[in-house]
Amino acid sequence: MPQLNTSLVLRNVVAIAALAIMGCALEDSFSVDTVETVVALEPVRDSVGLTVGQTDTLEIILRNAGGQGRPPRNQLIWETSNPRILAVTNDGAVTSIGEGAAVVSARLRGRSLSTSVEVTAFRVLRSVAVGGSHTCSITNDKKLACWGANNWGQIGNGSTISSSTPQFVSLSFEFDKVVAGASHSCALSTSGTILCWGRNDGGQAGINSASRERISIPREVNIGEIAIDVTAGEHFSCALTTRSEVRCWGENFSGQLGDGTLMGRKSNRIVTLPGPVNQLEAYFRHSCALVDRGLSNQETWCWGNNQFSQLGFDGFDEVTPFGVAATSPRRNPFFIETLVPGSGQLSTCHLSGGGVGCWGAPPDGPRDYSLGSGIRTASMGAGHVCVLKNDSAAYCQGPNLSGELGNGDLLPRDSLTLVSSESSFDVIEAGWQTSCGITSAGQLWCWGKNDHGQLGNGTRLNASKPTKVSWDQ
Repeated sequence: MPQLNTSLVLRNVVAIAALAIMGCALEDSFSVDTVETVVALEPVRDSVGLTVGQTDTLEIILRNAGGQGRPPRNQLIWETSNPRILAVTNDGAVTSIGEGAAVVSARLRGRSLSTSVEVTAFRVLRSVAVGGSHTCSITNDKKLACWGANNWGQIGNGSTISSSTPQFVSLSFEFDKVVAGASHSCALSTSGTILCWGRNDGGQAGINSASRERISIPREVNIGEIAIDVTAGEHFSCALTTRSEVRCWGENFSGQLGDGTLMGRKSNRIVTLPGPVNQLEAYFRHSCALVDRGLSNQETWCWGNNQFSQLGFDGFDEVTPFGVAATSPRRNPFFIETLVPGSGQLSTCHLSGGGVGCWGAPPDGPRDYSLGSGIRTASMGAGHVCVLKNDSAAYCQGPNLSGELGNGDLLPRDSLTLVSSESSFDVIEAGWQTSCGITSAGQLWCWGKNDHGQLGNGTRLNASKPTKVSWDQ
């Protein structure tokens, strides 16, 4: 057995110990536990952008006189300039609470050294609905907020006080869609539950009670099935179920409920259609549905008010669904891919092959007419229409009484005019005399009539150009 060289082992042990001592000495020359050696704090990022509800961790580097850098070890005191916008923890994790800008500062314990990072928080929106004088929106985290007129409780915050800035509706539900009528609102939860609130004197909020004409807190509407869509007209509402059935409730002066009568309903009624429904839209006082007829064929069926031939033919109101034939006068001459949603009072529009065609009454009188091609999506207001083209630019046309076309003036346009905005849009929504758009960054801008604060910018002044919705809470 070979003899162990103890002298060599001893020399190695001594050498290793020496290196360890030297390492400790080097570490002590800029120890993260010794703040006296720090001469500067350096943020890894000078500015950070967050969506509301998002969390990020800010990083700070401690530097000594020689320029060496080390991360801190619980040696920083973190503070935010605005706790309503940002919250910050002891380890530098920031969470955005509201929209706006705030400064997060980091100070070295026991020293006057500090640095700061500017954090901008913005709220991301996924959908918007524009009603008679109020507006509602769903945020990216599926929360619901409304603003504008609230005399019927249509904001849904438990009061009847109008608001010119968004008010969140305190509910345990998460939402996929919100719609707005003249003075009521409805929303579809992620679980398929429909909730409505606001004006209910005609049963438009779906609550069957003579004493509940004003509902200021959203209530569930029992349609007996799970809903996959909800839509709202002036004073009525309709839902599409998982069985592709249509159910409607509310006022029925023009037959807009489609149940064969002119009687208003405070509880829902089934609308009889010749097949499964692919799409349902309630307009001002009429409704339309795309019905699956098999073999990749779908037909348009409409019912309700027909004063301007918005049902696709010249004639009286229809109290039951009427098939819109493609070959007859005053009817849609194109294959319809989708119906254009909105609060259309005078006409019905459809999107087919990148173009929008309409029947009913444009500004210069009843006729079939086209809004051109290269259109990605569109929305009908009570008297105007807005579209998004393939390049995400927004265009509107119509009376422009309150600046709802968004082009900077109040002159009517009988052809599409470009909305004055430096941003591109992913969503467009036209209401009574108000329009809104969600940009590709998820921010909400509105323009037009604002007498009740429905633009959400903190004022009650009309705007003929897009103005940003103020999320100040």
